[in-house]
Amino acid sequence: MPFHILVISMEMLIFMCFEKEFLDSVSLIWREIVQNGTSYTFEVMMDENSSRVRTVHFNTTTMEIRCTCKKFDFCGYLCSHAI
Repeated sequence: MPFHILVISMEMLIFMCFEKEFLDSVSLIWREIVQNGTSYTFEVMMDENSSRVRTVHFNTTTMEIRCTCKKFDFCGYLCSHAI
């Protein structure tokens, strides 16, 4: 397979993964639990009764965002919790 076709295929795959995360993010519930200067911590869940809660840390100065699911660390794109 030519290299440029492979690159386009990979870009499309990554876009589709990101698109899924983006669409999943629309239905999540966010609750701010800590605000310390420019740092915010949120709990993110599917619904109020969800047992699976993710914690998202966001720093407005550095624009750094981290989620306890660590999807960005493993996959290289933001998870639905961090979007």
